[in-house]
Amino acid sequence: GGSISGLQPALGWVVADNVAVGLGVPFFWVGAGGTRITQIGATPFLRYYIGPSSVKPFLGVSGGVINT
Repeated sequence: GGSISGLQPALGWVVADNVAVGLGVPFFWVGAGGTRITQIGATPFLRYYIGPSSVKPFLGVSGGVINT
C-alpha cells in the first residue's frame, strides 16, 4: 500500500466587486514501497462571489501544474 498527504495554501485579492484572483501552492507527499516523493505546484484561480451578504458562496475556476 501507499499513502498520499496534501496541503494547498492559497492567497487571493479582490480586484473588482465580487471578483477575486489568486494563487494556490499545492504540496503533496506520496509514499509507497519505501519510496517517498514530494510534489509542489502552482494553481492560479478566479472566483466570482454571489449575493449581497458578508458571507457569500462563489463560483470559481482554477488550473495548474505540479512538479513531480
